[in-house]
Amino acid sequence: MAKKSIQLTLDGKPYKLRLTMRAMRALREQFNEEPMSVVMSAVSDVDRLCAVLSQALDWEGSGNDVTDGETFYDILVDGGYGGQTKQTELMLDLAVYAGLLDTDQAPKVKAQIKREIDKAYDRLDENMAAAEGGGENPTQSA
Repeated sequence: MAKKSIQLTLDGKPYKLRLTMRAMRALREQFNEEPMSVVMSAVSDVDRLCAVLSQALDWEGSGNDVTDGETFYDILVDGGYGGQTKQTELMLDLAVYAGLLDTDQAPKVKAQIKREIDKAYDRLDENMAAAEGGGENPTQSA
């Protein structure tokens, strides 16, 4: 029986991602945290992101040519998976396929995270507009 996995085609090559129990235990041991915590914090922590991607690529039967998270990250970005929203969605999908998150919970979590990211960028736009109106640009250092 084939294992369920996230199936992506990037640069014409197929990739299968899945966090197995072996992978989740390895992440728990590496970071001394539960796997869900590691997966959810991976978007803002490059070491965790590389570790999660490496584990998600390297499982028996995956057939992946690339099993290194650093290399795969570059492939992901080149394939259009850059940015917090898309990377968060990928991490949540991994959590679903690992059984860490219910399938009905994932869309709600994705929507809430997207709203929060959008709010943060809206505030940046407001700050930039205020700065262009004669105030100081808060993103430039003196």
